[in-house]
Amino acid sequence: MSVNIVLAVQQLCGAAVAAYNLYLDVRDFPSSYLQLRLGLVIERQRLQLWAREIISQEQPPQDEALWRLFKLILARILGTLEGSTRTMEEYELDAGFPEMAGLSGDLEGAITELRVLERLSSPSASQPPPPRRTVSNILRSVKFIVKDKSKLEQMVKDLCYLNDSLDKLVSHLQRDSARRKLRAFLSTNSAEQLLLLQHAAAMLNHHDIEKLASSMRILGESSHDDNDQPDSKPESEEPGSQNMLLDYRVKRDHLTLEKPFQADQTRTRAVFRDRDGREEEVLVDWRCARDETWRRKNPVAFKRRTDNLAKILNQDLAPLRLAVLHCVGYYNQNSTVTGYLFRPPPESTPGEDPITLFDLLTSANRASDVPDLGERFALASALVTTVFEFHNMGWLHKNLQSKNILFWPRDAQKPPRPNLRKPYLLGFDTSRPNQPGEVSEKPLSTPEDDLYRHPHYKSPDPRPFRSPYDIYSLGVLLFEIGMWRIVSYQHRGSRASSSRAPPPVSLTDPQFIQKVVMGPAADLGRYMGASYRDAVLACLNLEFDRIWDASEEEEEEEEEGERDRMLRFQAEVQSRIVDPIALCRA
Repeated sequence: MSVNIVLAVQQLCGAAVAAYNLYLDVRDFPSSYLQLRLGLVIERQRLQLWAREIISQEQPPQDEALWRLFKLILARILGTLEGSTRTMEEYELDAGFPEMAGLSGDLEGAITELRVLERLSSPSASQPPPPRRTVSNILRSVKFIVKDKSKLEQMVKDLCYLNDSLDKLVSHLQRDSARRKLRAFLSTNSAEQLLLLQHAAAMLNHHDIEKLASSMRILGESSHDDNDQPDSKPESEEPGSQNMLLDYRVKRDHLTLEKPFQADQTRTRAVFRDRDGREEEVLVDWRCARDETWRRKNPVAFKRRTDNLAKILNQDLAPLRLAVLHCVGYYNQNSTVTGYLFRPPPESTPGEDPITLFDLLTSANRASDVPDLGERFALASALVTTVFEFHNMGWLHKNLQSKNILFWPRDAQKPPRPNLRKPYLLGFDTSRPNQPGEVSEKPLSTPEDDLYRHPHYKSPDPRPFRSPYDIYSLGVLLFEIGMWRIVSYQHRGSRASSSRAPPPVSLTDPQFIQKVVMGPAADLGRYMGASYRDAVLACLNLEFDRIWDASEEEEEEEEEGERDRMLRFQAEVQSRIVDPIALCRA
């Protein structure tokens, strides 16, 4: 492959980013333009992420025809940012825009970079000269475009289309990785910015970013009231009330439970009736804590937390590829027990009960019970992506375990077999926003359930829940998927036949995973490959605790916010777990 074509692509990409920066360095965009400016930010970041995935990687593509397509599209991107010189000259006669007005001090550096790139981009004798592009052309385009909103909007949409064209030339794994990084880059705690981001993403058909912004706005708009008081106006319970749904709460007379909540019950089926009397079957996932004190003392905060999660899960989250069911609403069994109502997936049949990952693992007695490697990789990838995206939108699950992962049978399979490629994560009983001041509640559990929990969260003096604790639980799940056996069964293997063998480790030992599971986990490479093994070990050896603690120290030194620390942490999770597992293939 020609070195010149690679160099030309690198130079065009650098020139395009510098041209983006000229637009973004314009001071004081009119308020009506802010959405379009954010659109420019999105498309510039997409281009930069694409360049890192393709141009900067250790082994770039070797197909020269592909690089010629890259060059053609990048030239179109740069040409779009420059605009039409002829049209601008006609418009510029009465634009009245001073030569350098409204531009920040960073402009000089961007112009210098562009001029250097122009000198480096002189065509070789064997190639036709490219269209003439100068810094003055781009500056005139900036002046023109910020005077005409419709032109700016069309330019942003054209850039989006061209970035889409670049994406189509790379693998879907590279695209997915870049999109995850893009969503993390765009996440913010600012309610105003989230609203602009939601509108800008909708304008450009970035539905995943739109859903992320919408979900984060739900959390951002909920205020924390230190004087937590019950609702002053209780909802009407009269039969036939038209106010059947209030903040996603389902009235008692619009839900028929198969059986009421019991202490040892996780979920049950029910029939939900909407305002028009239409009935549908739903799955009720109960939300109950080990200690109800906080819920009793803070009913408004408990309701707000329940409302927010129901609103998030009520959206169509398919663009984010979350392995979750659609939430209809929630039902208050009493003041401390709530059930989320979920629609069964399209592949289910009426009256059909799902099967849990726990059921599958505990019933695997023969080699034939172990699913294909490709199915297990798909299951693992779906789970890590879902946890990653929940953390990205600012929510902690807090109860990741095999009993909370559900499957429905494949269509037209006889005997019916669960579709492992379509898991659904439930068990949001004690989940909460990942925000300062939020109180953590512990779920009802057994010693087997506690095996999924971080050692520091099940110690006599537990620490407040934080993101690495979900990652630890995720590691236990990944270990189970790799070995295809329930983690609690590992202690049986510690019963050696020798009379001198040490006694088995108790399931209640906070260090059970470190003492019993880490050894077998190190052997996962033989069954699942080195990438999968390394991801599991990174979760279980408390590596992400150290990353979190290091980020916390940096935050104190650099005075950065909680969101900045979370972004750094998420970047490590993606590079060490999400992307490697997504690349695993049978």
